[in-house]
Amino acid sequence: MSTETVSLTILLSNAIDVAKRAGKTIVETHRQCQGDLGTQFKSVGNPVTLVDLRAQQHIEGLLRRSWPNLRLIGEESVELDADMIAAEGPLCNDLTEMDLEDVPAAGITIWIDPLDGTKDFVAGRLEMVSVLIGIAVDGQARCGVIHRPFTGTTAWGAVGHGVRGVAREGAQEDGDSDVCRVATSISRRNAETEALLARMEPCEVIACGGFGNKVLSILEGRFHCLVSPCCNYTSKWDTCAPEALARAAGGWLSKLSGEAYMYGSDAVLENRDGVVVASAFGRPFLARVGVDCDAAH
Repeated sequence: MSTETVSLTILLSNAIDVAKRAGKTIVETHRQCQGDLGTQFKSVGNPVTLVDLRAQQHIEGLLRRSWPNLRLIGEESVELDADMIAAEGPLCNDLTEMDLEDVPAAGITIWIDPLDGTKDFVAGRLEMVSVLIGIAVDGQARCGVIHRPFTGTTAWGAVGHGVRGVAREGAQEDGDSDVCRVATSISRRNAETEALLARMEPCEVIACGGFGNKVLSILEGRFHCLVSPCCNYTSKWDTCAPEALARAAGGWLSKLSGEAYMYGSDAVLENRDGVVVASAFGRPFLARVGVDCDAAH
């Protein structure tokens, strides 16, 4: 059994650097495509573009170059571009502003969504697109990066060490108000969603694209929470990085039951039990759908 250990400080720093480089690839490729994104559909309502694939190549190639023994799971399956990777300089090791511990390499799984919000990307809602890189340790979301390439916003965090790059860590305003601001999907409003939203009343419902973008918007204070029913599947590459940031900021991400999702290399890819997310201030609002953040976990 391997005894190799990994510095989470360096790994997270590398992930920040890689997310930013992939963001540049996304912006440059989008410009070069001039509207022809090469969009195909992996399944009904599930698009993938040439830009998704190139971003996956960039992220996976750079991380595998530096961390060949770590388990990486990405949304897209690609062949790595050796020339692209060879042209890249070394990754930065000192971007985190955090002092994290070393952990066994065998316990690490990295979850990659190279272009979260592909539907929004195709529709031209570029500000809602993000790059997500989540680092799980022993099956739990531990560190993560959310990078919005078209706005230049980069946020990262580690559970127990806070977040960086967020305007404020959780929504603290409206402390006397019982009106909850809820983020919901632009494209997935259905009967199950409406039933959940009805339980959140009194609330203000705001449509917003991209799972990573929604969670970062929650941490920035635009919303208090997000509730998503079981039928609206997200996947582990959608939620690993956002969960790490939410928990690092004192917020919450879990199944609708309040139970945690697990992110080990053998995890089921789809999040089939719904998702709830809240900022530090928004956590009490989740009691309206039966999630007691103080009692759960």
